[in-house]
Amino acid sequence: MTRFKAAFTHLLISTMLAGIVICLILFGWYPLPYFFSLGGSILLTLIVGIDVVLGPLMTMILFNPAKTRRELTLDLTLIGIVQLGALYYGIHSGYVGRMVYGVFSANSFYLVEASELAPNLLEKAAPEFRQLPFVGHRIIGTIVPNTEKAKNDISFFKKIGVGPQHLPEYYVPLERNREQIRAASLNKEVLQQRPMLVHGIEEVLDRHQLSWDDVAVVPFDVDTDTYTAVVNLREMSMLEVLRLSPR
Repeated sequence: MTRFKAAFTHLLISTMLAGIVICLILFGWYPLPYFFSLGGSILLTLIVGIDVVLGPLMTMILFNPAKTRRELTLDLTLIGIVQLGALYYGIHSGYVGRMVYGVFSANSFYLVEASELAPNLLEKAAPEFRQLPFVGHRIIGTIVPNTEKAKNDISFFKKIGVGPQHLPEYYVPLERNREQIRAASLNKEVLQQRPMLVHGIEEVLDRHQLSWDDVAVVPFDVDTDTYTAVVNLREMSMLEVLRLSPR
């Protein structure tokens, strides 16, 4: 076997493995429109750069038919270890940082990553919210009880940058936030200064055969970016998230 054939074979195997992981990232953990805001492009660069490019390139450089079987085995084993290590790092980073919940709190939705929910806090959640989704994310709401303890807890966590969206004990089905979402909705008149956003919303409405009265238009905070969520108030479901800020 020549070094070019060895590198090509390595490339095919690496591409198949990387393709499976890339599909998981693109369609399960970091789908559009959240992909870039959540760092999905960095993960793909790591996986493609090391597993698809660097690995086969190292094989082409190090492979030499004149070497003994032992030497070739050692070379290829070391290359495989480097690749598998990078692949494991990419999968692990993607898994712990994956999106799990879109949480309505106050006047906005917030995208919550798995790494933001500590196990001890998840234990306090209702049973339906304790198990984080493996792929995809659930759209849910929050209700903070009007008690002294809840007020003190919120005040304490706010000081360290943690809001109700990061406290699973306050998670509830989205239906229970119907009136709060309706009240937080931005109407067409308010959004007139953003014609591209209004056009995007109207395209969503046309596709679903709904009117402005049937939906709520609410900010959706994704890391440092703000998108626009269009919520069906009849079914209390997320119609679409537009990669345009309403603010």
